[in-house]
Amino acid sequence: MVAILGLLKANFKTSTRYSIDWWGSIISPLFTILPSALIVFYSSKRGILPLNLFNIKSIYDYIKYMLIGVCYWGYVEVLWSTIFMLRDYMKIGQFEDIFASPLKASQNILGWSIMGISRVTIESLPLIFITVFINIVNISLINFILIICTFIVSILASFGMTFIIFGITLIFKDGDQLASLIGNSTPFLCGLYFPVTLLPLGLKQISYVFPFTWGIDIIRNLLLNTNTILNFKYEFILLFVFSLIYITFGIIIYKKLEFKARKIGVKGF
Repeated sequence: MVAILGLLKANFKTSTRYSIDWWGSIISPLFTILPSALIVFYSSKRGILPLNLFNIKSIYDYIKYMLIGVCYWGYVEVLWSTIFMLRDYMKIGQFEDIFASPLKASQNILGWSIMGISRVTIESLPLIFITVFINIVNISLINFILIICTFIVSILASFGMTFIIFGITLIFKDGDQLASLIGNSTPFLCGLYFPVTLLPLGLKQISYVFPFTWGIDIIRNLLLNTNTILNFKYEFILLFVFSLIYITFGIIIYKKLEFKARKIGVKGF
């Protein structure tokens, strides 16, 4: 714990570079939902998009649908963005200090991730307040506990992907590009903007192997009573199983790639 706190303090200045524009970071999530909300609004007016297809009755319900998705996704995605800190250390010539330090990789990742989670919490406060306010009547104690459990299990899966990206970065260097690719494609595949049941068959099958597809579906069901893809119990089991697979294979893959990097060296940052 002392080592992790020391790491947080040492990396505070570096991490704050990603959150200097506080107002821009806070407002940008609000604009994330605006294009989709306008599309749904005008499409439903013209009878193009049947909102009740996934138990959404109005544009107001769809805005809530989007707010919940954006809040959830902010916490999932922020862990992958820690790879940009590793790449910065590589580019400024301080990577050797990180690589040779007595801290384990898991402690580095955990330290950066805690800072990232703190940052995304501050940036998402407007969305969180709005989401809680407009859904407060729907939250029971049991639902609240299930939501927290879903978040925790989803974060474990996200850590698994983070370990994989870190390992790949040690070998191929441009792991930040991989993080950007995943960060830009998975919201579409995991149902951030609309239910994955509307995807073509091939993309739908891909979306089902992401634990985040089940996580966001569960939370929306608990808050909005939307239709779930499968039975609620089965979805929670799938979320847990996939998250366990992600974190297990993520650690294994990272250790193998780290061993290879230590053996052949890390060059050409």
